[in-house]
Amino acid sequence: MYSGTIDSHLLTPPLLLRPKRLLPPSLCEFLEADGGEGDQQRIIPGHNRLYFRSDSCTPKTPQEVDHDSEDETDPFWLRERTIMQIQEFTDVNDGEKEVMKLWNLHVMKYGYVPRIKALASLYSLCLKHHETLLCVVL
Repeated sequence: MYSGTIDSHLLTPPLLLRPKRLLPPSLCEFLEADGGEGDQQRIIPGHNRLYFRSDSCTPKTPQEVDHDSEDETDPFWLRERTIMQIQEFTDVNDGEKEVMKLWNLHVMKYGYVPRIKALASLYSLCLKHHETLLCVVL
């Protein structure tokens, strides 16, 4: 009679391999000081390596190699493109366009991305451009 369960037996015994250590276990490798970024290989003049900008994928000149392009959050071409796109709006008046340009350029320059920083970015915009904002409103 079938009881519904099947007894299973291993057909092949498990294999266990324990390699022999050449040296006794030690944690001395973790006690050494970490090198960090300062110990990385420095750029050697005269080498044939080509570096690229991370934002536009264009090659860097040898004078620009030490400059990190990721620090540029608002390159000139992006500011110009933003202004041009805002100018193309037809359903807002000129005063609204000026405020939109001020806001977008301010956010790009200071990197206010998260929503939680919106109030702080608005406050800093008002402090920096209060005269311009008053002229647009009046």
